[in-house]
Amino acid sequence: ADIVKRSKNYIAKIHYQKAASAFQAFRSAPSVAGLDNVIALFENSQAMGTQYSDSDISNRSRGVLAQLHYQKATMLFKREDYEGANTELDAAIQINANYAKAYYQKGLVAKNLDAEVETIMSWFDRAISVGTQVNDNAVVRQATNSAHAELLFRGSKAIENNRLSNAVELLQSSLTYDPESADSYYRLAEASNKLGKFNDAIEYATTAVQHEQGGATDKAKIYFELGFAQQSK
Repeated sequence: ADIVKRSKNYIAKIHYQKAASAFQAFRSAPSVAGLDNVIALFENSQAMGTQYSDSDISNRSRGVLAQLHYQKATMLFKREDYEGANTELDAAIQINANYAKAYYQKGLVAKNLDAEVETIMSWFDRAISVGTQVNDNAVVRQATNSAHAELLFRGSKAIENNRLSNAVELLQSSLTYDPESADSYYRLAEASNKLGKFNDAIEYATTAVQHEQGGATDKAKIYFELGFAQQSK
């Protein structure tokens, strides 16, 4: 009986070691098919841990699986298989709801799937929130920068398309992620001038100059908007 008990104690560990060995082989020659095999082996390892009451193996396997699904998502993302990447990210998040990187990647996927800006921002915001909770400062920084860049880009495009009120809304939202963005304030000045809101344009342009870190060329476009507003009011 003792021999049987000891044997059972090793079964889950053997499956985990087999999965770990397959992962090392995958790292030597990465491929989606190889990663699928590793995922299947760790799923089996987790199941064995549960079956034989080895919580350590079960929990370790589960933790690795979240990382593997994320890794597969990044591989599919690079292949521009955004739907496939999305499915893998959902799997990673289902395993680990505090996986900040997965939420950030969901935002990038949503962007490439041409999702609405609200959807993209919701994923970046989630990444910032979870990243803050788990002290993943790198993800917080990436998501914050990406959110600002996306809103600034869309705001600038809205100006080009003469959707000026929408542009102002987007650009003001961008300042939530970077309150000292000279580019956001400059674009707000530009939109305000086109809307005939010259006092707003003066305020935005003045703030843009204060935050602009570039040289004379970078500041020249801001001074143009400032001068136009002052002459027009």
